Amino acid sequence: MLAAPGLGALERLNAFFARARAIKVAEAPALRATYDSLFRPENTLLYLRIHAAVNPVIAPVLARILEQGRQEGVFDVPDPLAAAEIVLQLGTTIQAAMGRALAAVGTEDAAGAMAALEARLRFHGLAVERILGLPAGSICFIEPDTVAAVFRRGRRHERGESDTDGGEGDAAHHAAGEGGREPAAGFAAAR
Repeated sequence: MLAAPGLGALERLNAFFARARAIKVAEAPALRATYDSLFRPENTLLYLRIHAAVNPVIAPVLARILEQGRQEGVFDVPDPLAAAEIVLQLGTTIQAAMGRALAAVGTEDAAGAMAALEARLRFHGLAVERILGLPAGSICFIEPDTVAAVFRRGRRHERGESDTDGGEGDAAHHAAGEGGREPAAGFAAAR
């Protein structure tokens, strides 16, 4: 999709973020154990080192999309590579909210922590729009229930269930989890 001919830059950027979300949901069972360790406060340096290692790989891909948008007059970015690096660096700002959501699993604070994480991710998307000179709502950075889907799949894997076990339910059910206590959180910014 990212390389599909004929796509405008904004469509391509939304496809970039959609692909990142899809990977997070699909890989949730494998990522959950990593997330549980990575997002602990004592592992902040490791988290930042991983970002520092991954960003140079992703930044050129994002920069090509931003350059296309600059040429189309869609994105107001004088330096697409710098803009891409800044957009990716914003991903580090979700670490604390993610850590709180993971730490709240199975507690009364779970739904609130997940809501705070989702709010942080929505604000991240708004910040990206402003960096690129886009009107609010141009980018689909996070979809409803993406965070819930990531945690739901990770939780099912931990219990040895398949992804087809049980019904989908609504967002409130996902936020509360079984017994109204376990959250459906765990989405590290769309990366």
